[in-house]
Amino acid sequence: MIGGCRSELYIDTGDKLRNEYLLSVLEDRAAEMAGHLGEHDLRFEYLPAKKACRLEMRRTGPVITDESTWPDVIEWLVDTQVRLRAAVRSTGGLPTGQPPAGWASPAAPVDSDDETA
Repeated sequence: MIGGCRSELYIDTGDKLRNEYLLSVLEDRAAEMAGHLGEHDLRFEYLPAKKACRLEMRRTGPVITDESTWPDVIEWLVDTQVRLRAAVRSTGGLPTGQPPAGWASPAAPVDSDDETA
């Protein structure tokens, strides 16, 4: 059986464009944030079918139904949340307000008729 878990920062302000903007700000800071997180891969997920987005770190291995792994998994989840939040804060936190005028989401579909794409 394949196992694993993830620790995430779920971004949902109720405004899809703002959520994507906030995630893109974090994605632009990925290298700086990684310096605070160690050897974990950050995943930036725009979730096109939802309003929300998420920044996550995954851990493979533990099967969540195996209660003997719970103490280790809980310790990893708490530690990861502390480090994720500290990494965001240390790189300037999240901006307030709306995305800048004209900002386009990296998740936006590209118009195939657009010659500049």
